[in-house]
Amino acid sequence: MPSELAARPRPRAIDVSYWLWLGACLVGVITAAATLRYFGELQAAVLSLVEQQFPRETPGTRENVATATLATLIGAGVLVVLVQMAFAMAMHSGRGWARFALILPALLVALYSVAVFGTAPMMTKAGLLTTIALMVTAAVPMFLPGARAWFAQQGLARSGGYGYTE
Repeated sequence: MPSELAARPRPRAIDVSYWLWLGACLVGVITAAATLRYFGELQAAVLSLVEQQFPRETPGTRENVATATLATLIGAGVLVVLVQMAFAMAMHSGRGWARFALILPALLVALYSVAVFGTAPMMTKAGLLTTIALMVTAAVPMFLPGARAWFAQQGLARSGGYGYTE
């Protein structure tokens, strides 16, 4: 029985979702790389904010804080993309929990976008908006009825047909 359950082919909706998630990851990485091109301009914008918030700090300290903040924002964005890619691969292989786990990095990217949108160059804004659009579009097929049935079947196959699902 477990081999019969696992034999059902992956629905096309799952493949579409997977490739959309990977597309979102690729756009995210390209956006992060493109953002590095504007590092000096972004550092100046963040430094201006730091100077307003911490006027009594030394100029060197404010510059270090601005650089660290910007590096953290870019690094965190890349880390979220890598986690998202891992979850997309798990989803594509039939792990039902990964559908729900993918929502977390999508929300983080949305929050990240809100945090950096005001100071981001136009190219970065376009990349962030494209990434969000791809993620929203990728999320829908994972929860269609055929996909839900396939994930349930995959969970039964992994549990030996005893009703445990992931």
